[in-house]
Amino acid sequence: MMIVSNIKNDLESIKHHPKKELTSLLWGTVTANADTISKVLNSDEYDRSSLERKILHYAGTGNSMVSQSADIALSRKNLVKKFYTDSKTIEIIFDRVMPLITEDLINGGEIEMFSTLRTSLSYIMHEELLGINFTEEDALIFKQMFTENKTGRLTNDSVYLLAILNILPLPNAMKQWFTKDTKKVNTVINTKVNFIYDKAIPRKNSLLSILKNAVDNGSLTKEEALGEMRVDFPVDTLTLSILWCFYMLSKNPSHKEKIKNDEEYARSAYMETLRMLPPVYIFSREQKTSKCPFHAVLPKKRVLISIAAVHKMEEYWSDPEEFKPERFSKGMTSIKKGSFIPFGMGHRACPGSSIALKIAPKIIQKLLQNFDIVLSKEPVIKRRIELTTYDNKMFFNVGRI
Repeated sequence: MMIVSNIKNDLESIKHHPKKELTSLLWGTVTANADTISKVLNSDEYDRSSLERKILHYAGTGNSMVSQSADIALSRKNLVKKFYTDSKTIEIIFDRVMPLITEDLINGGEIEMFSTLRTSLSYIMHEELLGINFTEEDALIFKQMFTENKTGRLTNDSVYLLAILNILPLPNAMKQWFTKDTKKVNTVINTKVNFIYDKAIPRKNSLLSILKNAVDNGSLTKEEALGEMRVDFPVDTLTLSILWCFYMLSKNPSHKEKIKNDEEYARSAYMETLRMLPPVYIFSREQKTSKCPFHAVLPKKRVLISIAAVHKMEEYWSDPEEFKPERFSKGMTSIKKGSFIPFGMGHRACPGSSIALKIAPKIIQKLLQNFDIVLSKEPVIKRRIELTTYDNKMFFNVGRI
């Protein structure tokens, strides 16, 4: 239990926003230094840590690029990147998702916004990013999967337990037996991607058609193709980031009018939210060299990067605890490299960053133009794999303007 306690202390330590670095007995070094972060994330010497890859694998990413080593992940990233960065696709997602969200908010009152936004975003993003159509009968089944909103999310304790189990050389079946909610996550996500793979009609030159062709010619296994179809995690972080922005605007309502009339200011407000409440708040890298017979985990040089800490260092940000969208009025030109990393940096940066930065500000602005959205219940913030709430719910009072 001492190791479990150490891991919990490591993860909780970022609340105190270390000025430079602090030593971690198990993980290596937790760092908030922008120069160190830039060096590590832009270096070919460092890869996503083997322990993190194993945890992510059991957290439902399967064979997707986030659970792979650097060389495999980069080749997979190049495969899917253009579908996550295509401006026309992002515009279609926005045009399709806004009527669905508006319909859910139209009656007003107190609304649980996480499931409201996530359901619409997930359904539309699966269709447009993968490039799929359905028969009328299958489309009804597909929509129902998202309406039920059975996301299957990991608890804090499960993440800690996964870390411990993956240090030990135990059979995979035994690890899943100990972490039953991890099995639930995989079951939910696998049901969706298998239904899409088997039932959906791929559009010409779509991501699904490319993945299926890769399976047919033997360059990917079906399991690997299914791994690249997991859109759930980008949807979760996108939904959370939009809701954290409404959370911050509830605390700082004077910014709302400017956001309604200025798209660039809406983008700045969104980026300032990502600085203060990054959906992914911590991640790790380790040196590729220095192997060990005991699971190749403990002896490597490992850097645990605290996004939450570097985003609030006074060395890089004046009044770091204050919500000031004006910081980003000039884009990234005045921001020190390595001090703003909500999507990571370098080869392993999140391919979904383009979607988030293009679509989230537009959704926020459009909703504010039509609704008054104010936090109704103070959420209990929990750090899991993402920065989320204790019950995965966020309640807002919504009124039609």
